Amino acid sequence: SPAATLMIGDRLSTDIAGGAGVGLKTAFVLSGVNRREDVNGFAHTPDLIAQHLAELVTIWRAALA
Repeated sequence: SPAATLMIGDRLSTDIAGGAGVGLKTAFVLSGVNRREDVNGFAHTPDLIAQHLAELVTIWRAALA
């Protein structure tokens, strides 16, 4: 279900926009072409932003605790 799904991606225009467009929570990982600054003014603000996947795992575990 969308409530139990996290879309993880490194491109705002495809991964984050696509996930948000179908009602998913989104996590933006800064390993792709987009940078943190690119989020400003973007139509869909990611729910989480992480430098890399390992950091995302740490953030997600803390959120579940």
